Amino acid sequence: MEYEAKRPSDASLWFMIVAAATEKEGVFMKKRAFLVTVLLALALTGMTNFPKTEADAQNQPPLNVAFVWHQHQPFYKGPDSGIYLLPWVRMHAVKDYYDMAAMLTNYPGIRATFNLVPSLLLQLEEYAAGKAVDSYMLVAAKNAQDLTDADKDFLLRRFFDANWNNVIKRYPRYWELLQKRGTSGDDAEIARAISTFSVQDFRDLQLWFDLAWFDPDVQRDDPEIKKLMTKGQGFTEEDKLIVHDKQLRIIGNVIGIYKKLQESGVIEIITSPYYHPILPLLDNVENARIASPELELPSEGFHHPDDAVAQLQRAATYYQELFGCSPRGLWPSEQAVGNSVAAAAAQAGFSWMVSNEGILAKALGIRLRDGSDKVVRPDLLYQPYYVNAGSGRQTAIIFRDQHLSDKIGFTYSGMSAAAAAEDLVSYLHAVRDALGARAGSSLVTIALDGENAWEYYPNDGKDFFDAIYTKISEDAVLRTVTVSEYLDRHPPVEAIDNLHTGSWISDNLETWIGEGEENKAWNYLSKARDALTISTTVYGNDPSKKEALERAWESLYAAEGSDWFWWYGSDQTSANDVGFDMLFRAHLAGIYRLINDPVPDYLLVPIIPKQPARPVKSMTQLSTPEIDGRSAPGEWDASASYSASGVNLAGKGASAAGTARPVQIKDLNVAADNTALYLRVVMDEGGGADAGA
Repeated sequence: MEYEAKRPSDASLWFMIVAAATEKEGVFMKKRAFLVTVLLALALTGMTNFPKTEADAQNQPPLNVAFVWHQHQPFYKGPDSGIYLLPWVRMHAVKDYYDMAAMLTNYPGIRATFNLVPSLLLQLEEYAAGKAVDSYMLVAAKNAQDLTDADKDFLLRRFFDANWNNVIKRYPRYWELLQKRGTSGDDAEIARAISTFSVQDFRDLQLWFDLAWFDPDVQRDDPEIKKLMTKGQGFTEEDKLIVHDKQLRIIGNVIGIYKKLQESGVIEIITSPYYHPILPLLDNVENARIASPELELPSEGFHHPDDAVAQLQRAATYYQELFGCSPRGLWPSEQAVGNSVAAAAAQAGFSWMVSNEGILAKALGIRLRDGSDKVVRPDLLYQPYYVNAGSGRQTAIIFRDQHLSDKIGFTYSGMSAAAAAEDLVSYLHAVRDALGARAGSSLVTIALDGENAWEYYPNDGKDFFDAIYTKISEDAVLRTVTVSEYLDRHPPVEAIDNLHTGSWISDNLETWIGEGEENKAWNYLSKARDALTISTTVYGNDPSKKEALERAWESLYAAEGSDWFWWYGSDQTSANDVGFDMLFRAHLAGIYRLINDPVPDYLLVPIIPKQPARPVKSMTQLSTPEIDGRSAPGEWDASASYSASGVNLAGKGASAAGTARPVQIKDLNVAADNTALYLRVVMDEGGGADAGA
């Protein structure tokens, strides 16, 4: 990244130019007199730009730099089971959330701003209190001797969910287990590994997934974890208890370290709408057409600005309860903003918010960068603005430098820490030079995810952070600030009357709306909200309905979160799209149950088309088992094996008395010969049952 500069920056350059111009004179005195005259004239007209000494640099106001780290996870808790679908709150807490704040104690001159999304904080609190259980935790805690084939399949598919080169490869035993499983992870590999992995292999895998996700400082400095890291293999069931206890201890300290650092002025904590919804779409899905006029929208529509305000007010209230003060700053989910968001933020009491530089360019109707990505209007990008929110209200807004933010998120991980720090600081120096006298009142905002990038860096990004924080701390012309600290000294002087509606992804909202799956989800959400509104109107004053209605509204707000819509459609995908779809529909189904309305049949059908089930073990050859209600040894060995654990045949009301245990399908075997297909159903009803057909 380079900035246009019209002034030379080296006095020697001026000397060579003048010397060359006077060479033809041939007389030293004439050259010297001419040189003195030219330099004096340049000095008087302010055109010189000689190198500044350290003292000169310190006499000039430093450029303000704001690091804004965004920390967010989807709300993984199942509304019915209470089990967390994925473990990433737990894993990022022990690797990133605590350390991102704690490391600042090593750099007294560094200030930073952290966005802690309320639904993340809620999950952290539940883990710390021992109330949260995720699906990975359940399988990891199970005695390796008691693992079913379904458990083993889960371990082999999911317990290598870490960066292979920067994380797994660092640990010889973990890497050995990955090689033993195979690196394709296809069904054949998994089926083979189920039979070739020993009990000890599975137990070591259970431990290594958790151990590898600890922060490197914990791995090095905590005596118990260090001992396990050194041990490397041959883990015991008792070792699992040590790891689990250590995780909960670290998670229990996360919120406290942020609160302590905010109270000491080192950081500022800001917040997002409670369940991380896309605010412009809650206000009105028609807002998506501001950036994308031809976008197909859901047929039901959705226009509930009160929900946007409620999500913001709930966030502010929760923040006050946790940190003992009111939040000033707002990170709108996905940095999605617009005029309606500015109005809602002002109504909820926020004084500033952050978005992407593309939003500013659209709002001003100009280009901030040229075709080679050079910033051509640094005076506009690096200043704050007011957004007129109506009714005489205003909220401030800053815009992140997308280029520099993305370098940290996606580019610097492939560079040495020293080279990355040099590039970042050189970029900031170029900004400062381009701003000239404006530098001291300007702000470069570096804003990005504060958890997902670091596993792509060597050593979890620690060398990178040490390099950039040290280099900036020692730089006389750069100063890190919290955003509110900066705005207190340099409030906006210019206003934006019409804030473009879009997000930090392509300056539009197409990631969350417009495709068939996304629009179907919005239609389902709209219908559920309409049903809840009617029920609230009818029963809102009935004390006996109060708790159920409150829980129903909680489910609605959770269903409004952006994460469900993120994974719908073809533009984003994950290994758990089906799980996110299930959670979204479960939240909506819960609304209907709480208001005693029938759950619509469509909520029982996945929005994401269901994929064929994968066999735990594939069929190896044709066979003809005897269908007699009994399984002889080896009779079904050639069959394909499917896990159907948890499929309830009886549903609710398993018996008239309601006391019998529901009958559940445990496993399904499929065999075939040249004339027939054979099925074996294994049922779990206390003592087990076997049926063939």
